[in-house]
Amino acid sequence: METAFASFAAGAVEAVVVQPLDFIKVRHQINEARNEGVGRSAAAILREGGPARFYRGAAPEISSVIAGRAVCFMCYETVKEAVEGTFGKGGAVLQGSVAGALSAVPEAVVVTPFQVVKVRMQSKEHLQRYPSLRSCVADTYRRESLGGFTHGLRATVYRNSVWTAIYFATIAYVSRIEVAGCRPPDFVSGFVAGAWAVLFNAPFDVVKSRQQNALGGAGGVLSCARAVVDTEGFSGLYKGVVPKLWRMGLGGAISLATFTSTKRLLGSGSTFD
Repeated sequence: METAFASFAAGAVEAVVVQPLDFIKVRHQINEARNEGVGRSAAAILREGGPARFYRGAAPEISSVIAGRAVCFMCYETVKEAVEGTFGKGGAVLQGSVAGALSAVPEAVVVTPFQVVKVRMQSKEHLQRYPSLRSCVADTYRRESLGGFTHGLRATVYRNSVWTAIYFATIAYVSRIEVAGCRPPDFVSGFVAGAWAVLFNAPFDVVKSRQQNALGGAGGVLSCARAVVDTEGFSGLYKGVVPKLWRMGLGGAISLATFTSTKRLLGSGSTFD
């Protein structure tokens, strides 16, 4: 029960705080033209709809992060305990990586329908098509049935598995570094791990956003990635990486710090201790 409550708390705090960065990230990822910097993009979004524009699509995103973090952290702790000692003495990093990768699969299944709606709500090209969250859900179902809410599922599995494997492995490594007899706080470990993992999963995130933004989907993972490279070069697979670095760095820091603090407050130890 403590793990579930701490997971929900971690997801809720993270989602609310980093939503503006997530909005900019998605806009950059689905834009086939050259993107402006984060500051200019934020200013353009403010002119487009004021501060509230950053929270268009916030409901499915917040729901996605809360549900996703809950599933991820709970599965992570379960798998980590199951493989305890499998990798021998000093195998904490590998153990964290394996547990992280496996916990990402059910997380991806849970978050994908929310992500489809979020991406379409945040897309500039769909502003007139979807005046409300309800209209987006209804139109997606009318056009594509339930299958429309699974677009980008495979890319999401790859994206989440790579990120969580590196995220938890990095936490296991960084959290054991001692400087003057002190270990880094959870916020620092989470930020370093979250930002570092982005460098490896960014291409899958771009593909996932392109697939979910396109009505009817945008082909398979490889065909979509190939189309991006053909028209925008390899750098196209790293569009939105700057706001994504900040979004996932801060998100990783906030969720880890909130998760561990909540579990300690409830009198339950964390697998990160």
